[in-house]
Amino acid sequence: MPPGSRTGPLRRGADAADRARVAEVLGVDVDERDAALVLDPRGLAFQRLEWQGDSALDAVVALHRWGAPACCRALAHEDLVSDAALAVTAQRAGLADVMDWRPDPPRLADAVETCVGAGWHVSPEAAVTVAGRLVHAEIAPEDVAGREGAADLADALRCDALAAPAHVGSAVMEASAADLLYGRDDLSREDEGELSRRRALLLDGERVLQVAEDSGWLPGCGLHPHHLLDHVQARVGLVAVVHGLTAGLREAGRLW
Repeated sequence: MPPGSRTGPLRRGADAADRARVAEVLGVDVDERDAALVLDPRGLAFQRLEWQGDSALDAVVALHRWGAPACCRALAHEDLVSDAALAVTAQRAGLADVMDWRPDPPRLADAVETCVGAGWHVSPEAAVTVAGRLVHAEIAPEDVAGREGAADLADALRCDALAAPAHVGSAVMEASAADLLYGRDDLSREDEGELSRRRALLLDGERVLQVAEDSGWLPGCGLHPHHLLDHVQARVGLVAVVHGLTAGLREAGRLW
């Protein structure tokens, strides 16, 4: 069977042996439904979990790269999460070996994001474990835990120091918005295109700035809206860095 040519009915579940095979590669035990999507990466449910996993992975990688660790100083964010990079690292980790059929590289890369999404449903820490197995070995649990430093957000959010925390905050906001939309019962049959459209509405700069202004988040610097949006993203990013990813997700959730 050539890569990517699987036909036939979709999997509807995974038994204990299937889940054990998936857990051996991912490093965490995920639920039956998500394990089935890892083994058979097709259909609407797979696309939705891949969509959520993509946002989760971006948030995990952004937090890992905070402070320019030595392992990433020569790498851009995209160097870790591109389809080509994900396919290579997933093959090396043995993900393709546990799947029902031989995926081509693009589908294998999609499956990595699905695996991270499956871990995310367990906990952000579990998603970190999966990302460390399948994406970048240096990703570790402390990347999403609280870190010392910059505890006074008012002092840390200087107008000339927003770029790094805003990058983290943007990723955390996307992950938070994805969580909200993925979990809504009325959107349970919507595909990734519709979920992306809805997320873009949540993340719309004018809407976010209005909520932030109503909440008293905005500084009095009175600069361009793009700069004010950087302030909002940096606030969320610094909460995630200082108090941990879960706290950052809660902070972002105040914007929806």
